[in-house]
Parts: sequence; C-alpha cells; structure tokens
Amino acid sequence: MFKLKDYPQGQDAAEVMIPTEQELRRAFGALRVSKPRFVDLIAPSGDCLTIGIGRPLACVMYTRASGRPPYLIALGDMDGQEGFVEFDVEGTPTQFPTYQCISYDEMVNVAVYFFYNESLSQNVRWDEV
Repeated sequence: MFKLKDYPQGQDAAEVMIPTEQELRRAFGALRVSKPRFVDLIAPSGDCLTIGIGRPLACVMYTRASGRPPYLIALGDMDGQEGFVEFDVEGTPTQFPTYQCISYDEMVNVAVYFFYNESLSQNVRWDEV
C-alpha cells in the first residue's frame, strides 16, 4: 500500500496509508491550502515521489528505493520565466526555480499515474538533478 509522509514544520513526520486514488486526492486537497511544504508519496516498492505542495505551482522529484541515481525532477513549461517558488523543508525555506515546477493539476496527474503504475508519467518532462 502507498504511504504519504508529511513533514509539518515544528512537528514529527506523520505517515498516512493511502489505499485509494480518492484518499490521495483528498490528502492533496488538504495540503494544498496549508503552508507550502514537501511530502513523500512512497510506493510499496519504496520508490518515492517527493512533492512540494501548497502553492499554485508544485514541485515533483523522484527517487528510487535504492537511493541510487538517477534522481529526477519534473520540468514545467516555464522555461523563459525567471523566479523561484519556495517550500518548507523541515523548517528550512528552500527555493526551486519556476522551470522545475508544474501546476497543481499536473502534479496530481503525475501522482495518480505513479499510484496506479509505480512508474513515472511521460506527460511531463523529467530531468536529472
């Protein structure tokens, strides 16, 4: 079963089992209106999507269960735009360039694809970090 691990600032990490797509969407909906931060969506295999959520733009990174490269990040269609989007990483504000961000709806689609297939959606571009 998939797990969603949340890292709220100033609190211990919280882990929730995600048995259905509806539960996944519900969890994202609640996180969307909270302080921007990262959560991990962990597959039964241990592969992980680390998702920056809580802004109009989201950030999605992929790490294999082994922890070995490649480490991938989803790229948005904002190549010409400058600027950064900030997410909290366990109490530390961390900036990501806008070209490494996708829309909230795209993030949900990437996560749902991962939930069903335990592989990466090809509807977004991925780049090694």
